Amino acid sequence: MRKVPLRLLRRIIRNAAVLLVAITSISASTASAQDANAYDAWARLFDTIRPNWNDPDAEAAPNFFTQEEYDAVEEWQEGPLGPPQGAARSYFEKAESIAPLIRDLRGSTHFDAGLDFSEGFMLLLPHLSSMREVCRISSHLARRATATGDQNAAVEWIGTLNEISSHSGQDGTAIGSLVGAAMYMKSDQTMELAIANGLIDAETAATVLESMSMLREEADPFHFGNSVTGERLLFNQTLDSILGAKGNPLSDETLDVYRSAFGDGAVEEILELSDGGDEIRNTVNNLFDRMQIAFDDPDRERGIETLAEIETEAETSDMPELVSKILPSLVKIARARLRIERILNDRIRGLDAVASGRVSPDEIRNGAILWLQIGRGMLEIPTDAQRAGLRMIGTEALESAPAEPDFEIWAAAYRPIASKWLMLGLDAAAIAEADFDLTSGRRPQSDSTKALGTLRAAARGYLADAAYRLRRAMTMSGEDESTPENERYVAANEIAVTLTLAGHLIRDPGVARVRLAAAIIEDTASLLATEEAQPMRTDPILRMQIADAAAKLPRLDGLDAQTATMEDATRFADVELRSLGGDAAASAATSLATIAPGRLYSIFAAAEGRSVVRLETTPPARQAVPEPFADVDDLFPYRPIELADSPLDRAGIRKAIRGALRQVQERPEDAGRLLGRLDFGRPLPIRRAADAAMVRITEIDEFCRAPGAVSPAGDP
Repeated sequence: MRKVPLRLLRRIIRNAAVLLVAITSISASTASAQDANAYDAWARLFDTIRPNWNDPDAEAAPNFFTQEEYDAVEEWQEGPLGPPQGAARSYFEKAESIAPLIRDLRGSTHFDAGLDFSEGFMLLLPHLSSMREVCRISSHLARRATATGDQNAAVEWIGTLNEISSHSGQDGTAIGSLVGAAMYMKSDQTMELAIANGLIDAETAATVLESMSMLREEADPFHFGNSVTGERLLFNQTLDSILGAKGNPLSDETLDVYRSAFGDGAVEEILELSDGGDEIRNTVNNLFDRMQIAFDDPDRERGIETLAEIETEAETSDMPELVSKILPSLVKIARARLRIERILNDRIRGLDAVASGRVSPDEIRNGAILWLQIGRGMLEIPTDAQRAGLRMIGTEALESAPAEPDFEIWAAAYRPIASKWLMLGLDAAAIAEADFDLTSGRRPQSDSTKALGTLRAAARGYLADAAYRLRRAMTMSGEDESTPENERYVAANEIAVTLTLAGHLIRDPGVARVRLAAAIIEDTASLLATEEAQPMRTDPILRMQIADAAAKLPRLDGLDAQTATMEDATRFADVELRSLGGDAAASAATSLATIAPGRLYSIFAAAEGRSVVRLETTPPARQAVPEPFADVDDLFPYRPIELADSPLDRAGIRKAIRGALRQVQERPEDAGRLLGRLDFGRPLPIRRAADAAMVRITEIDEFCRAPGAVSPAGDP
């Protein structure tokens, strides 16, 4: 038996993800010529960059790159996008010299590292660290190509990253799966950089998608699924090694290794088991049976919760100390799998949208463009149908009942265009970033007018159709063309799209966006609380669709209203205090950000000739709303100063603002005090609405958890 440095052994045992051995994935090589073992190409590359990489007893060879080169390329990686300089250029000269060997890794989907699992805990995995090194090299080459605008090279290296990320998980260990997932994450970040810099168009998107074929076709592309089987085997082999059971002679050398790793007491406790460990084997194998069922649960979130319960049960049991230490923590593995699946699915969806022509390259770079396009489409729905939609989601009780039921009005107007807008909404939801400043300008107040109304129309359109479909699913007969399951599936997608819009608004900080996101979350949670929505909870696929979208909602205090306030304060200073420069402008913005978001927004409004309507009075008259979906008056009840109910006269508000701004020019560090003392009426409860939305998010999370039996009333 080969001796292993104790430090390495301890690290392997201590890591929750290490050595989750999936023996069933290791099979005899039957690869055809077109599916040769990619491991051979990897080994040739390893021999170049890390000689003696697979011999732990050999003297360490010099690194392929110098430490100076490593440091330089990492500094370049973290800095602004641009060509490498100095030692970083030397790094790339060496990287180019092994580029042909890296390219040789492509083209083969089969990977067998030939690991000898009989070594148990002493199994070494030297290939994994070298694979991560190659991943970093490829990522650097892709970033350099992006920096220089070399579209072909960028796409080539992105494709390389995609293909090689499917290899390591096939080595039969869960740490291999984790490395593969980490390699894909690096690829995904590189793709996002290429998209942001305009290198991905319809043709290149199709090329990148082709490089992801292995990831797209496999149900478990990083091969996490066999982890439980491997851990079960590892546990039983460990007991056999310590007890000398099942034909394994008791070895002092083996016992010394385990004593060094776990302590004398833990090993002696196993040796003293009176029944040769049969009882503890049976107990733990029962746990593994339950873990396997939970890990394979199609409802990923429910499976993770079940795994957590099993692990808690094991931790609080009276099992021997060593057993508790070697039992796996599959919760972390399951969460890693869920996270990478979500990221991968979004990327595939986004690239497919560009490759098919559904979405333009500009739109894939900025989801805000698509959201506004969707909102404008929703506003083309006839006014009576928009009003019917608002009544269906319970956001407005209008004065007179329609001549025909709301659901019939809505169906006649929206069903002919429903598939178009759902497809576009799913595309928008797959886009990582949305910069609403590019579509509505840098003035904070401008967001509360047309742009925000259009975005609200997008959310209301999806929620209205979801409400329609959930009601229809409850009342359908066997003669209908659709089925309750189909209607609920579409509704779940529409709800997921709506939640993603809220997440995009929060992640592009702005006070008005926080308020709109809070309203969208409130409306969504209210829909999910209805009787019609409850049957979705019994379907793990529908719950997961909504849970995946809810997972994208930033879980920051008050929807991150503090960051939004700081960003808007900076926008305000850029516009209204443009004569200030450098530190003075930053000081003014920082001071302004100390004002509560609702009061600060009233200052923004006053600076643009608006004032908030006093909530305790009757709002001044305004024109009829021709586009009810876009109405944001309940969120931002502003009127021109000439119509506002204010203690100041029309000229007084303008004079107060101008005077305060002049004082801020002289004392920028006092901007918060000078402007914050102005009284423009009762401030909007923006922070209160954000806090309430955080509560509603927890309700959405609860909806996505598996309930007790729920009767899908209305199903035929």
